[in-house]
Amino acid sequence: MKRVLNTSKKLVKGCATTLLLTCIFSTGFIEDAWCTQHKGTSQTSLQETFKKARQGDAEAQYDLGLRYLHGEGVKQSDTEAFSWMQKAAKQGNAKNQYHLGMMYLRGVGVKQSYITAFSWYHKAAEQGHATAQYYLGLMSYEGKGTKQSYTTALAWYHKAAKQGYVKALYNLGVMHYRGQGVKQSYDKAISWYRNAAEQGDARAQQSLAFMYLYGKGLPQSDRKAFIWMLKAAEQGLPKAQSYVAAMYETGKGVEQSSTKAFQWCRKAAEQGFAPAQYHLGSLYLEGHGVKKSEVAANRWFRRAAQQAKQGYTKAHEQLK
Repeated sequence: MKRVLNTSKKLVKGCATTLLLTCIFSTGFIEDAWCTQHKGTSQTSLQETFKKARQGDAEAQYDLGLRYLHGEGVKQSDTEAFSWMQKAAKQGNAKNQYHLGMMYLRGVGVKQSYITAFSWYHKAAEQGHATAQYYLGLMSYEGKGTKQSYTTALAWYHKAAKQGYVKALYNLGVMHYRGQGVKQSYDKAISWYRNAAEQGDARAQQSLAFMYLYGKGLPQSDRKAFIWMLKAAEQGLPKAQSYVAAMYETGKGVEQSSTKAFQWCRKAAEQGFAPAQYHLGSLYLEGHGVKKSEVAANRWFRRAAQQAKQGYTKAHEQLK
């Protein structure tokens, strides 16, 4: 522990700097919330739903699919949920086709299959279902269930974006930032990011903050960077929370506050973000924004060290 105490000041400063110099943009294969929780109804209406479903009513079949999925008025059963959702989807309704695609994607009530999921998404997307179009973009981007193609991903993202699908707006920003399937352009990336950010997309807010922070396509502004980073942090993004903590610690774009730096760092650390866990240990070690505690410092260093397999090794060094 003496070695830790002797080097902690340097490491605390270095950690804050590291956080402010790390800029990673990612689309990620992120799944939307789906099959909204069904609100319970009377047993009589449930019986009527069964009757209509057996007579081939697509909406009733879809309704039963949701009921079985969530165990609403019936015993929960993924198999039954899939069976009724499949019946509904085969009647051509885009919403039902999309949900069936999601069940294949996740392997709910059926063997997981990207190829079959892509097929059902495609049926829904051709009918203008924005979320299905977005998922075709994701799957084309990553080559899941179809040949990898940035060009195809862009095309589907554009279709979803035209309908105001915010996540598609963000992903278009990412692709223009990286020059994937399109000529690299910070200006266009910023346009897509801002569109999504103003509609509340946390990842877009974080990305826009980075553009201001590093002056990429925009006049460099620590203040504007902080404003957008805070919006993303308030929505729970751990990396944004770490940056907000570092900016409070250094007074970059905001009035310096060790207390607020600690508070935001803790939020990120509690979500399992390794750099924040390491930094929180350093704050406890030095007593910056919190009462000094070597016990707490060691606990957070250990938590960060457990994630060394993800490439985060500073905590291991502290524990030697």
